[in-house]
Amino acid sequence: MAVLDDLKEKKISFSLKYFGKKDLDTPYTIKTLIDNYTYFMDLVSRHLESINSMDDYVRWLINNKILNLKECIPLIIDDNNQKLIRNLITRIEKNQSKLIGDIVKFINHNILDIFEYDSFDLHEATLNFPEMSI
Repeated sequence: MAVLDDLKEKKISFSLKYFGKKDLDTPYTIKTLIDNYTYFMDLVSRHLESINSMDDYVRWLINNKILNLKECIPLIIDDNNQKLIRNLITRIEKNQSKLIGDIVKFINHNILDIFEYDSFDLHEATLNFPEMSI
């Protein structure tokens, strides 16, 4: 999976699961997005039209996690950092919910491949699929 491998190569630690605004992972995620803003903006700017591969699926999970951060924007102290997170969310919002049918089909047809990949985080995000906010 090129996206997960790319994150590892760039030494960007990014969980695919959103834990909520009160979890300690959330400020870390926001900091990671801000510190690597150009990378993530490039990633989310490549709009997903359909989910046909594991990379598409992982990108959808990343987008979904970023969308969940919308509730955290008022908690970000710096106005410039709020704007950066808003920009990422704006890039994603329009297309994300249109892909829910593709996501369900992809998971159903590729469940073995998803769980074969050595990523507890990918497994956890998949198992928590109904909890995703879209």
